[in-house]
Amino acid sequence: MMVRELREDDRVSIVTYAGEAGLRLPPTTGDQQEGTLQAIDSLQSGGSTNGSAGIELAYEQAKSYFRPEGTNRVILCTDGDFNVGTTGTDSLVRLVEQEAKGGVYLSVLGFIPGFLISQGGYWALTEILGLSIGFDPSRLLLVFGLTLLMCVLSGIFAMRKVLSVDPAELY
Repeated sequence: MMVRELREDDRVSIVTYAGEAGLRLPPTTGDQQEGTLQAIDSLQSGGSTNGSAGIELAYEQAKSYFRPEGTNRVILCTDGDFNVGTTGTDSLVRLVEQEAKGGVYLSVLGFIPGFLISQGGYWALTEILGLSIGFDPSRLLLVFGLTLLMCVLSGIFAMRKVLSVDPAELY
């Protein structure tokens, strides 16, 4: 849905961070929507969550195509369970603060069950940036609907993975 809103002068990259950080979609212009949608469709859940490495790679991508007149933003989609790499919030908050001073901002889209962790992230961003974070009712419903959709999709991916594994391989 959001991909269809991209314009030709927009750029988007997709960074993954299951186990290790990787570049799933290199910086791509907004008029190449089919390639972007294919990259999104190819995403799968699995493995550990090296969120800090993913965030660092995402910031590198954002800075490499920084536009002083543009909106330079990293959008983090997460359940909030960073269990590999830097897992403490202090160093991640410092990174977000440093990048915000340079003009690259972080937005967090949290998924259940990491809702409380995401709320902590929203609070930290509010404190760091001095901006109040809020939604009007239509945007709130959109984000809630997208969150539910992502939860269902991640559940489907997880179940596909669980059902495709030989039980003997688990032990």
